[in-house]
Amino acid sequence: MLFVLVFAGCVQEEDFPTLEQEVPIEVNTVKEWFDTNRTALRKEATDVKTREMDKSLILPFFEKEPDWTKFSEYHFRDGRRVFEIDIKNLSGIMPKEFFESYGSRCSDLIEESLLFVEKANGAAGYSVLTARFYSYGEKSEGMTYHKIPSNWSGRIDMFSYGEQHLRSFEVEKGNLISHISYELKEDSRKTSNLGTSLMTHCTGYWLDFPYYGIPGGVGSQQSIYVQQCWDICPPSFDGPDGGTTTNPSGPGGGGGSGAGSYG
Repeated sequence: MLFVLVFAGCVQEEDFPTLEQEVPIEVNTVKEWFDTNRTALRKEATDVKTREMDKSLILPFFEKEPDWTKFSEYHFRDGRRVFEIDIKNLSGIMPKEFFESYGSRCSDLIEESLLFVEKANGAAGYSVLTARFYSYGEKSEGMTYHKIPSNWSGRIDMFSYGEQHLRSFEVEKGNLISHISYELKEDSRKTSNLGTSLMTHCTGYWLDFPYYGIPGGVGSQQSIYVQQCWDICPPSFDGPDGGTTTNPSGPGGGGGSGAGSYG
């Protein structure tokens, strides 16, 4: 059975907007790369065959328009430079429980950004990721994936540029409480590793589709397998050298450079 959200119909075929915007010199190279490669990124993100074969949770593709005047620059712990650029047009994607808790206030508590991560080993170009921040009750001014304020509570969802879910992180007053991954089917290899260690307790369970979309967003009845892990001694987001990265090609636990590094 095909995943109900695997389709290309939600992608409109109009040309990309060409609004005039004065670009800061710091991100000019990134913008030039993005403008050159945007069509290829879009084509890869909307490839129906690839999306059907992938067993991860993949949402419909949303066109993302960067606001090049609002950016942060920092480095992951492995030395790669990252440019985090605010997204102008919010997707309307949010966890169902977030929508149920905040209702009409949701749009005021959501922020989205694109992370342009330098490729490893000096390779040309960037890996492009989507970060979505859901503040519980109140936004924190100036927050980025790189630096989470000590008083902030909320959830951070990391997706690929093509909307493949990578990992979600629950944060309470600047501390990483748990991380969550979604799959379309239960992975027996992962399930066999669930349990309790000296530092982490994990569990796996099924639930109804975890995301809600306001007009322009998405919704589904598809059941999703969830693996959630809680840190017994939660690390804080305390600077660019804190925490650990457990997977160089995806998100890892810990703080400092956000909730993990990506490849």
